[in-house]
Amino acid sequence: MNIEIPDRLIKMVPPGSNQIEYLLTATEVGLRAMSQANLTADTTVVSDTFEKIATELMDQLTGPRSEIRKLVEDLFGKTDSPFHEAMDPSNPNSKVAKLLDLMDGRNKDTLDDFLEKLGEHEKAVQKNLNEMKEKIGIDLAVAQVEKVGTKKGFDFEKEVTEELQYWQKYSDSFENVGHQAEGSSKRKVGDVIATMDTGDSIVIEVKAGKNYSNTGDDSLDRQMDEAMAYRGALGSIAVTTLEAMDSKKWQHSMFLDRGKNRIIVAVDREKSDFTMLKVAYMLLRERIVSQQAGTDGHGNGVSTEQILERVKSIEQSLSSIKKLRQIMSDIEGRFGGLRTEITNMNRNISTAVTELYELLGSNSAA
Repeated sequence: MNIEIPDRLIKMVPPGSNQIEYLLTATEVGLRAMSQANLTADTTVVSDTFEKIATELMDQLTGPRSEIRKLVEDLFGKTDSPFHEAMDPSNPNSKVAKLLDLMDGRNKDTLDDFLEKLGEHEKAVQKNLNEMKEKIGIDLAVAQVEKVGTKKGFDFEKEVTEELQYWQKYSDSFENVGHQAEGSSKRKVGDVIATMDTGDSIVIEVKAGKNYSNTGDDSLDRQMDEAMAYRGALGSIAVTTLEAMDSKKWQHSMFLDRGKNRIIVAVDREKSDFTMLKVAYMLLRERIVSQQAGTDGHGNGVSTEQILERVKSIEQSLSSIKKLRQIMSDIEGRFGGLRTEITNMNRNISTAVTELYELLGSNSAA
């Protein structure tokens, strides 16, 4: 007879099975079960049939000859399988190789673009810094640079003497006497003697180190007094360095007028900037000339007070220059650190890509 099987029953037939034989077997099992549906019914036939069906299903799904196992073995085992072709990094047409190439390209493009922008920004900052240097008068002339370069090995006293001789605003003479030990104690008294055209002199104490103080036996005031007395000078200048000044809690300025024709100045020896020494010498010289002439400093139309006002302005500007130099050094240091960090990042990216190639290559070989 002809029987119409509903779709819902056909869908219960395992894929790959012979639908007719499967449906006939299922019908037989069901009919036998229904005919024996009582308390003493023999379920042997049903049990055997279900066991047979289960065995067939196991063979098709998980058995050694199952379709799923064969499909998995072909997919992962054969070198020409779609999986291997897609995952092989050595195959330029594989998905993985294309992905790695894309990543390399994007990383390189991004890094190159960043470095380019960083370089442009650094050039702009450097240009601004150079303009600042020019505006505040820090640019060094070639002649000055060459002159400074020849003095690297000289001691501080010789540097001071050469700076004053090189600058020479007046017809004065400058003599380095720091190497001469005076008196029975063989102690040095004064390092540089400046002799004016009037015959009067100014003695200069040069302190290359930090072994001086504000009071006591090592005070600069006392050393200047002793040098003036021994040399017969009318004034004295003590020259220290910015490095030494920074370590002194009392020397808070590059220019200190200590009275009685005594001045303490700090110079930037590292940059060969002796500006404060030069302005101190001009101020002290004009003051001595006025005193010797018996005037109040207006004999030549310029008072020492007017000079002192300019000196204070110069001292303030030099203090600002010092701070700006520190800021510029900090900026340059930060750029150097940023370059190092970028180099490390680029190295890490290359290492990670290499490790990924090796990892995928080992999996492919396995």
